[in-house]
Amino acid sequence: MITEADLILPADKGTHFIAGAIVFLLVVVFTGLPHLAMLLTFVVGAGKEASDALLNRREQDHGEAPTHDPSFLDFAATCAGGLVPYLSVLAS
Repeated sequence: MITEADLILPADKGTHFIAGAIVFLLVVVFTGLPHLAMLLTFVVGAGKEASDALLNRREQDHGEAPTHDPSFLDFAATCAGGLVPYLSVLAS
């Protein structure tokens, strides 16, 4: 049985989704190139997660507990945020 708690989007994923949409829209506004905008949305999402992994490694090297959590789902949420306006642009 699916409960209401199962349907709640974690705030972190929502933030990634919005960030992806903002990246896409900014690139389209300044370049007019939706394909480039989608590509850069993917790059930004991957870069953010790579940055999290590097920060974790640096913290561990200094004997600290890692405070960043690189996640494929964060990357996917960022890409999905760009995908929604991308598909809208392609449909118009």
